[in-house]
Amino acid sequence: MSANEVVGIGSAWVNRVVHCSVNRLQSLGIEPGAVIKVDRQQYRDLCAQIQDVFQYAGGSVANTLVALSRLKRSVGFVGKSSQDGDGLFFLNDLVANGVNILLQPSEVDLATSGCLYQYSNPTMVTKVVHLGASKTLGLSDMSMSDVVSARYLLIEADILDMPRLHEWLATVVDMAKKSNTDIVLVLSNKYVVARHREFLMDLMGCVDMVAGNEVEFEALLNTQSQASIVRGLSHFSLRVLMTQSANGAIVLDGGCLTTYGAYPCEFVDATAAGDYYLAGFLHAMLDGQGVEHAATMGSMVAAEVCSVRGSRCSQSLDFTELVCY
Repeated sequence: MSANEVVGIGSAWVNRVVHCSVNRLQSLGIEPGAVIKVDRQQYRDLCAQIQDVFQYAGGSVANTLVALSRLKRSVGFVGKSSQDGDGLFFLNDLVANGVNILLQPSEVDLATSGCLYQYSNPTMVTKVVHLGASKTLGLSDMSMSDVVSARYLLIEADILDMPRLHEWLATVVDMAKKSNTDIVLVLSNKYVVARHREFLMDLMGCVDMVAGNEVEFEALLNTQSQASIVRGLSHFSLRVLMTQSANGAIVLDGGCLTTYGAYPCEFVDATAAGDYYLAGFLHAMLDGQGVEHAATMGSMVAAEVCSVRGSRCSQSLDFTELVCY
């Protein structure tokens, strides 16, 4: 049996956040509010021109694993980074936070994946993305005994942009199902979800749980109607976790829809809130708790990361006495 209760397959990202005026973006040849994919040199050149950058390790699955580790769970990450500075930054961050690295950095001549978030005002964010080494992940990179022997396997939707995905995802899912490992699909990115909607809808017939925020589910079902989203998901035999920012979350389980309120906090930043919610939910499920307890734990853990800037909160999350609200 694996030493890891939860294993996640995802992208190894280093995110950078900066405030940048519309005029400054235009002077750099960037369309304000756009999502732009660039190559390694373009990304490096752009980052070199930006000052006062806040940097943190990212990726939805990686964030969830960090939160689970801080809840004293044993977790492992499968994702491809490079041996460059960003790759070492990412891996050191995960190791420092108690996550077992199940794939060492790649020696291929690719940079670690990165995203530069440029905020011009509270409602306008411009994203410059470099896919990098993450996109080369393949079946030969994985130890299947680690991947399929955990109690939960997290699969991040971001990996759907990997060109080699078709070579290995079906094998991983099939082996996990045969090993009675619960598979959790983490939507993670509304743009990826929209690009791969049909594939994801097929994949949901093979997984046990799907988690994401309301915007990602809107992209998945191609509707902004919550009732339509619920109807579309009710055909699947799986559990659905949909976070709704300050409005809390809804859980669809066995045809039963329940809304849970957000846990109060001194709000600073919503980064990784949904990732931490999933961690709290899984933590309770690993303890054999019911859905109501798990949803409450999810909200409490999400509140912790919402109280700080970025995707990391305190070094430990101690909820030995769960207080319902």
